Amino acid sequence: MESDLTDFLAHVEHKPIGLAQKIYVLADNVCIAMAGFVMEMKHFLEDFSRFCKTAPKLDFDSIKEYLHEYDFTEYRGCMFFIMIVDRSTEGIIDVKEISMADVTEVDSQTFDQSLAFGSGAEEYLKIINQKMLFRSSFKDGDIRQSVVKQGALIAHLLTLERATKKNLLSAWGGAYEFAIYDGKRFIKPDNVAYIVNFGVIDANGSFEMPMPVFVLHHRYEGEILVITKVLWKNHIIRDDGTDFYILTSDDIITETYLVPPIKSGIGLSQDLDKLRSFETAWIGMGYLVNTHDQLSILPHFFTASVDMKVVFTAEAERVEIYIRDTMLPFLKEMMTLGVTSVRHFE
Repeated sequence: MESDLTDFLAHVEHKPIGLAQKIYVLADNVCIAMAGFVMEMKHFLEDFSRFCKTAPKLDFDSIKEYLHEYDFTEYRGCMFFIMIVDRSTEGIIDVKEISMADVTEVDSQTFDQSLAFGSGAEEYLKIINQKMLFRSSFKDGDIRQSVVKQGALIAHLLTLERATKKNLLSAWGGAYEFAIYDGKRFIKPDNVAYIVNFGVIDANGSFEMPMPVFVLHHRYEGEILVITKVLWKNHIIRDDGTDFYILTSDDIITETYLVPPIKSGIGLSQDLDKLRSFETAWIGMGYLVNTHDQLSILPHFFTASVDMKVVFTAEAERVEIYIRDTMLPFLKEMMTLGVTSVRHFE
């Protein structure tokens, strides 16, 4: 999400020209992720979308039969992964998968069974297969834990991208979204903010609260993902006199990115890129923290609670992050454990 990467990508043969969605919820029980040649993806997505809307019965068997009869002979670079949730009359959920791709699969400690395909598959799987310290207030198997994991991972990827930009050289990244099954249907989480922070730990292990670098806010307007970027230029810290610390910037740079689906007939109305205020407690926090001896740690977490919120006021050109004071011990512990883990895994 850097504004100008012209110099950085100057020597790259294939350069990014824009953002497009790669994940589509086609029915309550059907979700597809895609990669490859855009025109091939577009053609298949439109055909498969029509099938999902008109099929008398939409389940694993009907989709499998549709794909078996579909003419892929002219396709050379279209890849996809489909997840189907079949529910029995007794309410039992059966999750099934179909893929047409050169899929790479790993079992990681944090993300369990994971697979990837496309230009960034190898690098992505290396990232999620790293040893991570993970804690959640939700028990294993709780569907809410998947939101925490995916939201925190996106915060981590954005921080890593900001720090190195290496993934852009491999033709992946730039922006990220995810879909989950909430027990009834597939959804893409809406009104979510991702915040990248920077901090330094000195030789004595001391540090001040890392400061925000930018906020990326995601919202969906129909089928279009609208990303608002708020870049912090100054940092003002105060407390509300009770139990919240408030980080504020009233000197900011804002940009809006429109991320359309790869479908025909999707118009971009002129007011979509108009700057809009937002407030959310669904927050992914990523940290780039450098130590005195040139180690970098990237702790990250995701929260959807009353302990933190981010508020952007477009008219006042001001962004604020509210952090309950009881979170400060958690943040300090996260930094300390992060440094310890990096040194242990060296």
